[in-house]
Amino acid sequence: MRRNIIAVGLLCLALSITTACRRGDEYGVLVAKFDDDGPLFKTKIFLPAAEDNYRFNFELRQGNTVCSLTGQLGGKELPDAENCGGIRGDGKISCNDDRSRRLRWSMTSCSAGHGRSVGKKGRHFYFGFDHNKDRALDQLAKAQRTN
Repeated sequence: MRRNIIAVGLLCLALSITTACRRGDEYGVLVAKFDDDGPLFKTKIFLPAAEDNYRFNFELRQGNTVCSLTGQLGGKELPDAENCGGIRGDGKISCNDDRSRRLRWSMTSCSAGHGRSVGKKGRHFYFGFDHNKDRALDQLAKAQRTN
């Protein structure tokens, strides 16, 4: 009985280490903002990946403002995981201050991408993500230049 408990414990430990190692390289930073010169949202994220069908759900906090940023693939077929650049999808930003916008986003590589709100009414929303803050800010700038 004691051997079974030890074996199960070791198996759980091995699975935890494997999962942590697999997901550890997929961390990144997301930066986002509305176009009203408001504060910059910044959060650590798991980068969108093929294993998750490029779906994401991030919580953004700045002061009393809390937003939910969600996204998924735009098409029905999954893209080639080796060629991530150009993957596109749709999403939504919803905040506790009643701001809500539809989004379009795209991957520029297998670990980076950007997006922006669509539609004419209200303030625009932009976001970018990559492995570190500086590169995420570069992605945010791309989103702001995209029409």
